[in-house]
Amino acid sequence: MDFNKKELDIILDALEFGDYYNLHDSVFYDQIVCPFKSKYKKEFFYDYGATKGVLAFKNLGFVIKIPFVCNDNGDFSGAECENGWDYCQVEVDKYKMASTSGVESCFAETQYLTSIDGYPIYIQEFATMFERGESASSCHNEADLERVKSLCKSNNYDCFNTIWLSDVFNFFGEHLFYKLMNFIADCDIRDLHNGNIGYIGMRPVLVDYSSFND
Repeated sequence: MDFNKKELDIILDALEFGDYYNLHDSVFYDQIVCPFKSKYKKEFFYDYGATKGVLAFKNLGFVIKIPFVCNDNGDFSGAECENGWDYCQVEVDKYKMASTSGVESCFAETQYLTSIDGYPIYIQEFATMFERGESASSCHNEADLERVKSLCKSNNYDCFNTIWLSDVFNFFGEHLFYKLMNFIADCDIRDLHNGNIGYIGMRPVLVDYSSFND
């Protein structure tokens, strides 16, 4: 990934003012977003899920991902990485596995970026989420949907989003479609709801592919 280093340095300087202690979804705004907004005056938006928070910079073509250490039920321990809690590191590892398997083009790449006071910070290609874009980049018809439903049923694949999967088939072709679906099954990638898939231009990609095991 090749990003605007000058702008990225400004963003990282602003992130230095965050509070990374015991970070989880309920405190992400107060501890990270609010102090960041007080220092960074340019356009961005934020989002978060169960395992990580995101600062998104559409005009710069990337998002900053910050993993959480816990939720209301306690510390995370089920992430498929060395420390057991860093679901962003899981994405880095899964992307490397996808590259080895030849399906990396179906993923928005996540990379480790730096650490702030020992806390890991990650960067990912910006993608328009399926739930936000309403599949604006979609390239399917009704026959495509029926084809994908049939393929998923006959191969026992998880047909988690027929529209997005039809776009995968049409954009990448049948061979890569099968490779991706087998990779998802073999690596037990789950929780692929509409907020975890999207598009980079017309390219359908998995955006959050760390699953959830806690």
